[in-house]
Parts: sequence; C-alpha cells; structure tokens
Amino acid sequence: MLDQADGTVHFGLGDYLSLQAWTRQHYLLRISLCFFGGAFAAAFLALVISGISLKDSFASLISNWIGYLPIFLIGFIVVVLLPFPLTILAWFTKKLPSEMLFSFDDSKFRYSSGGHEISIAWSNFRSISQTAKAYFLRSDQLILRLPKRAFSAQQRANFEEMAFSKIIRS
Repeated sequence: MLDQADGTVHFGLGDYLSLQAWTRQHYLLRISLCFFGGAFAAAFLALVISGISLKDSFASLISNWIGYLPIFLIGFIVVVLLPFPLTILAWFTKKLPSEMLFSFDDSKFRYSSGGHEISIAWSNFRSISQTAKAYFLRSDQLILRLPKRAFSAQQRANFEEMAFSKIIRS
C-alpha cells in the first residue's frame, strides 16, 4: 500500500458549480426547513408584536398564508439559487483558487489551496460520498470536492482503499 500519494487538482468553474449543486442537493431539506421555519416565525412574531392576540395572530397567519406564500417562495428561490451567480462572479474576479495540492497517508489528508495549508485526520471526516466525477469529503466545518481526474489509476485505488476504510460512506 502506498504510504503517501501526492497530486494536484486544477479547478475550473464547473468544479465550483458542481460543488454548489451537490451541496444544494444534499442539504435542500435542511435549507427548506430553516428558511420556512424562520419565515413563519418572523411573520408570526410580526403579527404578535402588532398587538393582535396570540389566537388571532395564528388565525390571521393561517388565513393569509396564500398571500405570504409567493414572498416565501421568492425568498427560498433566492436562498437556493443565489450561490450560483455569486460563484460565477467570484470565479471571474479571481477570488477562488484554481489549484489545490494534496497528499494523504494512513493518518491524515492534507491539502494546500489559495495560500492555506490544511491537515485533517481521517477520523475528523464525518462522511465520504462520490459521484461519477468526484469524491466529496465532509467534516464538521468543511466539504471538500476532489475531482477523480486528479488521481492516476493507482492513486485512485489507494485513495478509495484508505478513505472508504477510514470514513463512513453516505
């Protein structure tokens, strides 16, 4: 087994958009519940603050839900879709790194990108999943997308053996 594999990933705009799409797909339910719960709580609080009784506030909110629905839907669409044009803007203004150097061994995964060097023990990753084109490694504060094109066939086999034995698959 390879003790350490080194590689370089050259990121394109498609890589960043793929990461945005993957996170939206995997976190859409959480985003939905947070957004609609927050919107409902804000609308309810606004009615209560206006001096209407609690019972009347709730009744008003339910009866006017149809009126609030378009506002909620527009806000939800903005929350879900806004990261895509912002990612494109960041890419064209050169605010996103275009290269990542990485290495891994039995104890940790290391990478360097955009002037930052990060080392993460395998035990700190919460899960790993993959698509046809990339691996997604998740820790508590990070979602890392590794395009499969960054690996040689041998590196890919070694990485899969290492990562899938040390990280829970999702």
